[in-house]
Formats: sequence, C-alpha cells, structure tokens
Amino acid sequence: MPVGAIIAFAGKILQLDKESDVGTTDLQHFGWKVCNGSALKIDEFSELYYAIGDLYGTPGKGQFLLPNYEGYFLRGVDLSGTTDPDRSDRKVPTATSSGGTAAGVGSSQPWALRDHKHLYQEPNMGTTPALPVGATAALQTTPPKIDTEGVTVEDGILPPNVSQKENRPVNMYVYWLIKSLPDY
Repeated sequence: MPVGAIIAFAGKILQLDKESDVGTTDLQHFGWKVCNGSALKIDEFSELYYAIGDLYGTPGKGQFLLPNYEGYFLRGVDLSGTTDPDRSDRKVPTATSSGGTAAGVGSSQPWALRDHKHLYQEPNMGTTPALPVGATAALQTTPPKIDTEGVTVEDGILPPNVSQKENRPVNMYVYWLIKSLPDY
C-alpha cells in the first residue's frame, strides 16, 4: 500500500479510545494515522510529506497537517471537470500556497440542499376511531400525505426524518486512515 493511501477503518483505535481491550488497534505498529488534521513533523514522516505536501496546511516550521476527513463524505476527483454539476462551488485546499486547485485533491465543497418539493406519508400509528355499536366502516389504510414545502418545527418537534440542518443519506461512521509510513 503506498504512503498517502486512504482507507476506511471500522475498529477501535487505541490512541483515540484510551483503552486496550479486545478489538482495539494500536496504529503506531502499522504505519497509519487518523485523518483528523493533526500536525506531523516533516523529518519523521518525509514519505507522507512528499506524497501530500502542505496541501492541508503548515502549522509551523518543519511541520505539515494531515487531511481532516471527520464528518465528510469523500468524493473522487473529477479529472474531466464535467461530472460535478456544482463544480463552481468547490474551494481550494486549506493551504493555497501548496499549488492546489479548486478542482483537485484536497478541494472541498460546502453542503447543499437541492431545490425540491415532494409529498411523504406519515407512518400509520395504528389508531382507529371508536365506532358506534353495529356500525361498519372501511379502515383508512393509507396514512395522510404531508407536503414538505415550508415544514416547520411545532413544539420543538420535526416530522419524522426531517432535518433543518442537512440533506443526507443514511450514515455509518468509520475512521478514515492515511498510510503514513512505508512497510519495511
């Protein structure tokens, strides 16, 4: 695996969890670092520095920053410049002196909510109004539809699966790791 490669890691990490139970990995023995924006010394991680340079910043002389991928979805670089419809929203990497571009590795893009309007159905809560003795009625099997345009918080509660902060898919959290030292 080349220095600078990124992988997702689904286990516990000793340096972060501060515990040493079953299933905890001590990354220092494997040559990996967590992509959390930490500073590293160039002379200790020269191979990684040559791979990513100061693309993510330089906190001080003889140091460089790891990428910080906490809370981000990673997206492949659009080499053709044609597959990202919002490419004009992309920002250059943190350290503009690095020669990075808004279209390259290390660039970022803010969140966005695509303009849309749709109906969704509230789940059926299973309550049926009481009927007089001897009366029959067809049960309502389709819950009422609610328009998402202008959805507001009522008494501090949002309708199910509506967020005022982001538009997102279902998330599963992992650590993003970067290969920081070569295997010898």
